[in-house]
Amino acid sequence: MNFFALIPFMISAISGFCLLGLVLPCRHPKDFPCHAVLSAGLGLGISAFLTWTCFLLLQQFHKTYLISCHVVLLLALLYFYNKKPRTLPGLDKKTALDTALAAVLLAITLTAAWHFGQFYPLGGWDAWQVWNIKAKFLFLGGGHWRNMLQPSLWQTSPHYPLLLPLINVWGWTFQESASPVTPFLTAIIFTGLTAFLPWAILYSWGARRGVPLLPALLLLTHPFFITLGTSQYADILFAFYLLASLFCLLKSLDHEHAGYGILASLFLGMLSFSKPEGTLLALQAFASTVIMQMILPKTAGQNTAAPRPPWGAWIAIFCLALIPTIIFNVFYSPGNQTFINGLSSSSHPASLFRVKMILAFLTVELKSPKWNGIWIFILSGLLLQAPKCFQGKWLLIPVVLLIYLSSVLSYYFLNTYFKIDWWLQVSLHRILFTLLPTCLFWVFGPLCSSRPRQ
Repeated sequence: MNFFALIPFMISAISGFCLLGLVLPCRHPKDFPCHAVLSAGLGLGISAFLTWTCFLLLQQFHKTYLISCHVVLLLALLYFYNKKPRTLPGLDKKTALDTALAAVLLAITLTAAWHFGQFYPLGGWDAWQVWNIKAKFLFLGGGHWRNMLQPSLWQTSPHYPLLLPLINVWGWTFQESASPVTPFLTAIIFTGLTAFLPWAILYSWGARRGVPLLPALLLLTHPFFITLGTSQYADILFAFYLLASLFCLLKSLDHEHAGYGILASLFLGMLSFSKPEGTLLALQAFASTVIMQMILPKTAGQNTAAPRPPWGAWIAIFCLALIPTIIFNVFYSPGNQTFINGLSSSSHPASLFRVKMILAFLTVELKSPKWNGIWIFILSGLLLQAPKCFQGKWLLIPVVLLIYLSSVLSYYFLNTYFKIDWWLQVSLHRILFTLLPTCLFWVFGPLCSSRPRQ
């Protein structure tokens, strides 16, 4: 593999690690793996935002500008990170050993994803038709990159936000061409991060050795998850930023540290820039957390003495993280070209048959052999520990997922542009794929979580 393809990812990871260290100091050695995984996703999201400024300010890809922005940001973060006093080392010997063993085990299983991805170097259907073609427009189009937003190119979904294409453009910055290695590498990295994150979170909570690895291994040994994860779709980014956002929001509900609210806002902003569904989910998750902060009683497990930003500051940071998505939707998106309102259309009306088809297909999909029973496992796990999974801070996950899934199913009913059977067949499994890591975390989280460390 070309070494230059790795440089942008390394710069982003280091920047993300320094930024996360400034926002959220590591208070315990076991927090280090979780912070490392979150920092990689944080850094790549920040790189996408910086790359977006290249097109907003210069109206074309400019290598010197983009590299300069990243170098200045990295140097500034390194300076302030080294200035910040730290009373705890990031790793001790036990944590280093546990992390190394987990990394080896997960790396072995991740090789299956690497091997499988080699059979589809250009990715799946939407990879070359939607995401990779947009990245090439941005990287190679010069001042004509906005041609990709023409309504006549409706097959490429020009109304979709640009997080994944911008990450790939940043990945090409140190190369002479739009090498297919970069989109493939992006997919592999986010597949690994999405699988590592549940382990890192549960490990930071002090769960018994071996238990935190179960959700990660379930993901990396699941053929269908690997298939979709390496397809170079934005769905794998959606899955990662959803889980990262909800984890930070759960920490905010526990009042553990003010930095979790800031991180949650940043991850929600990145989630909103991944897909239109991400924009909807980010707003729903933030609103649900604010409401739960108001109505949830203080419990013994909460660190009520820990500071958190005032409501105004938290909302301001969230709005700031939404700016890239707002700019795209207001000034650049041509709007959804594949939408017909079935409630007002006489030629394509929404019907009761459409509702029955949606509900029946959802039931069949959850039991489909391609999932190897993982959804049955999740539902069984939730039922067996129902009191824990549906009370306190954990209520946030079912509230967010239920509202989001209801919105998606309602959209299937409302938008009658496509035949419902075909649309469900090609898209519903991808909706479930984005929710799978979060649902596994929901099953294992209440089982493994412990009293927050003071």
